[in-house]
Amino acid sequence: MPAPSAATGLYPGEEDMHVAGSYGTKVEAVVRRAKWLLATEGPAAGRMLIFSAWVGVLDVLSHALAANGVRATQPRGPKALGDAIAAFRRGDAASHRDPVALLMPIRAGANGLNLTEAAHVLLVEPQADPAAEAQAAGRVHRIGQARPTTVHRFVVGGTVEDGVDRLARVRRAALTSGGEGAAAAAAAGATKARHGEPALTVKDVVRLLQQGGGRRVGEGGE
Repeated sequence: MPAPSAATGLYPGEEDMHVAGSYGTKVEAVVRRAKWLLATEGPAAGRMLIFSAWVGVLDVLSHALAANGVRATQPRGPKALGDAIAAFRRGDAASHRDPVALLMPIRAGANGLNLTEAAHVLLVEPQADPAAEAQAAGRVHRIGQARPTTVHRFVVGGTVEDGVDRLARVRRAALTSGGEGAAAAAAAGATKARHGEPALTVKDVVRLLQQGGGRRVGEGGE
């Protein structure tokens, strides 16, 4: 898979993907990436999980993806989730019915699922808690995955998202190099996520409000 442009966050040829409809910069960026993945890798290899913190955002994304020919499902409730996962795993591209994108809330949808049929995880917003992102990526990056996995993060520069993204990068770096203290912090973050508690502390919020934006506009993958 080629690397995205450092300047725009777009993959080669992605800017040529037409997005039908007007949904706003963020949603259109996610739809464009989804179309590019399917055009580049095909409906079998290009299957993806799309996570957002907001059900309303997933509602809009579901409509936008359908309007642009991307078969997506947004299951609600345990039975609907089971049916959607079965169809997603089946992945019969020839049927033109099975979904190639599974939309889920990041807090509820990332727990306990093994979805190695997908190789891409799209995070619609940056998450300040690295444990939440790790759980989402862990749905596809686990034993049984035969392909490289890619996490695509979408960040609107010059907004609070930019600050959240910077904070998340600092936290991920600390977890990578911080030893036992970092491991304890990660465990605490995962516990908060399971119980629906906010991952940001008061100190984190103050730091975000003090930070300036403008680092970039757009999206990227890694």
